[in-house]
Parts: sequence; structure tokens; C-alpha cells
Amino acid sequence: MTLRLRELERDDVISRTVYPEVRPRVEYALTELGRGPGPMLGAMSDGQRDYSEIRGRAPATSSAALAQAARGRPADAK
Repeated sequence: MTLRLRELERDDVISRTVYPEVRPRVEYALTELGRGPGPMLGAMSDGQRDYSEIRGRAPATSSAALAQAARGRPADAK
């Protein structure tokens, strides 16, 4: 779960807020991108990738490429 949250944060789908308290607390919230169609497309891509791996085929694209496309950038831009 931690890895997936980090991926979503890296892809600007969620934001992470850490509160400096004695008992550490972290909150996650959807970004504007996270409230748009990008996450849905990413989830569809993840499902397609999983299916392709099961069937022994290469996936057509990655969720990161779809997230970048949702931001209006080419897949190879960072």
C-alpha cells in the first residue's frame, strides 16, 4: 500500500500532509488531477497491464504515461 501511495503522490494524483505530532499523523487528499479522469484511466491501464502479464503480452502503456497525458504532456516528458 505504501508503494502505491508513493506512486500516486509522485504522479500528482494525491497530496500528502505530515503533521509534526508526538504520535505521527499523515493525511492524504486528492489533487485536482486526482479528481479528474486521470486516475480512472490509470486504473484501467493497471488492469490492462495485469491482464496482459497474465496472458503473456506487453502492456500498451503505463499509468504514469496516462497521468502525464492527462496533464497534457507527452509520455516521455518529466
